[in-house]
Amino acid sequence: MRYVFPTSIVLILLFSSNNVSGYNIRYDYFSVDHNEYRNYNVFSDKILIVDAFATWCESCESQIYYNYEVDQYFGDNVTMLSLSVSPASDDVDAINQFIVDMENIHDISIDWEFGIDDEFDFRTEFKVESLPSTYLFDSDGILVKTWAGLTTSEEIIRVIDEDGTFNTESPLDLLIDQIKYNLAFQLTIVFLILVAILQISKKYLIHNNPTD
Repeated sequence: MRYVFPTSIVLILLFSSNNVSGYNIRYDYFSVDHNEYRNYNVFSDKILIVDAFATWCESCESQIYYNYEVDQYFGDNVTMLSLSVSPASDDVDAINQFIVDMENIHDISIDWEFGIDDEFDFRTEFKVESLPSTYLFDSDGILVKTWAGLTTSEEIIRVIDEDGTFNTESPLDLLIDQIKYNLAFQLTIVFLILVAILQISKKYLIHNNPTD
């Protein structure tokens, strides 16, 4: 029995990192480009960068230019989604105007998708606490890296090879990101801790109340 608990940890962590539905981001968002709700599984089989922003966020304006540099560098090897996590202020018209303003300010052409997290699903799941924040997902929708605050294109490019593969971080760095930002992972850890407490309590009761 001594190996049951460690083995359970490995199995449950593996399960929590690979959603049985095939893609780990389970919610919908409203696509400004397509004017409809879409599931994040449209990004399956692609490396995805989600730029969590709001149109009123000044630093988010600078992030757009860094996003442009990343988009230009990787081309079709990486997909980008700028996702407003402030639906109270950002409707379709506001975001379209934001895009026009950013193209004029930075003298660029924006050709990646914009969306609205109008049910706060992404914001809740991945604990968006500062704007802008940037999230990097693999082709299965598994969170690989998170940057809080303004993030330069160099910082993002450093984590991804030119062909769209990852310059993988240490297991400890990946574990820290999962603990901080992956809700399913956090719930799994809480469950395992409760199981461990129950097992220890059971052994304690048996030890102190032996049966005849």
